[in-house]
Amino acid sequence: MNQPIVSGSVADPPDVLGDVVAGKPTLTEARKRAVLSMNELAKKAKVSASTIMDIERGARPQMRTIRKLSEALGVAPADIAWPGDPLGLPDEQEGGE
Repeated sequence: MNQPIVSGSVADPPDVLGDVVAGKPTLTEARKRAVLSMNELAKKAKVSASTIMDIERGARPQMRTIRKLSEALGVAPADIAWPGDPLGLPDEQEGGE
């Protein structure tokens, strides 16, 4: 007989990273909430539409791109679940501005 696993117990540690990311919108969700097309966001952020498409498909963005997109969307960079967790790297490793 299978016994239920109690969430948060030693047998089932909480998925802290998953919980944090789960509460944040992806770039696609943030863009749609702002009622912007990829082209509109690209113009507003001064990046290419293909850059946005690549990020929305899972490409890891550079920090300068994250800053531009976040500013264009009116949110903090940490408020979006970026692919590959680029916020964990210092700007020097990402070729910062």
